[in-house]
Amino acid sequence: MKELLKILPVLKMGCRNAEYPLHAKHIISTGTHVITHNGDTFVMIDYKLPFTGGVNIYILNTILKNLSDEYLYDIDDNMLRFFDDNYSAKLVIDQFDLSDFEEFVKKNEEVVSCQLNTISYDAIKLACNFTGVDDLKFVVLKDNMILSTNRQKVFFSGVGVGTEDRIAFDPRLINFLSPIHMIGTIDNNTVINFDGGFLVQSTTSIYDFPVANIISFVERVKDNLIPFMEFNKLKEAMDRIFPMSIGEIFYVSVKTNEDKINVRFESEVNGIAEVQLDRENDVDVDIILDGAAVRKIEDETYYAYLDKKDNNLILKSDKYLISLINVGR
Repeated sequence: MKELLKILPVLKMGCRNAEYPLHAKHIISTGTHVITHNGDTFVMIDYKLPFTGGVNIYILNTILKNLSDEYLYDIDDNMLRFFDDNYSAKLVIDQFDLSDFEEFVKKNEEVVSCQLNTISYDAIKLACNFTGVDDLKFVVLKDNMILSTNRQKVFFSGVGVGTEDRIAFDPRLINFLSPIHMIGTIDNNTVINFDGGFLVQSTTSIYDFPVANIISFVERVKDNLIPFMEFNKLKEAMDRIFPMSIGEIFYVSVKTNEDKINVRFESEVNGIAEVQLDRENDVDVDIILDGAAVRKIEDETYYAYLDKKDNNLILKSDKYLISLINVGR
């Protein structure tokens, strides 16, 4: 049964250490599958356990991790029993109405899913760094676009999965997602299919997500971009001055001065750190950026541009466009 440890991280995404729903912290065995459901996320995997019913997944996980290779187990009187040298444990097997989960199996059978690949997966992973709260807490997949925003930052990718319906992806699932998975949506539910199982997550309606506004913004800034500098140089400068910001909000001034670009963090509490970079052109810049957001952007061949209309910094590569709002306006 210790082999179960390999899939427990996936099953835990359907769990919550709470009293409601009653099965929120249980792994439920049907005899042919294992199921978890916390009220928001449902996970079902092909896996046979020698009992039907549910046991506390958090307790089971701890027991299995601490067993030696010589352990034994059996089922007796609605108890899952473990024996290992001088240790023994009895885990209560609770019974649940399996018909409660039939709707999720039906949704998985009816959903039309799209195949991910390395390119779309990488875009989704990057987009997770730019989500907000409420209606903006999801990454949205639509047609051949992947979008996210928190109103201070905007992410746009023209490399999507080709879905006509809007798919809401919860960034909390990114460590589970894989380029070989399939993703779809049905009845405000996001469905992810993987080898041997599937996950269904109930999502709020995302039809208020500003897809049209983001597309309009991207089209506008493309015609208003002034080349500024290589992004990696700017990011490296922020990495160097970051230690000075410990315990503070990492807002960074980026300002041109004669033949240099000054990247500077200043705090009355901690002090001042600055990196001077050579100017690559004669563009004058005076903006304040959220340095924490900049440092989260994974390595990519970006070039940094200035949006001459709104004085924001725009990062652009062959695949992505990222807008970083000037927080000093």
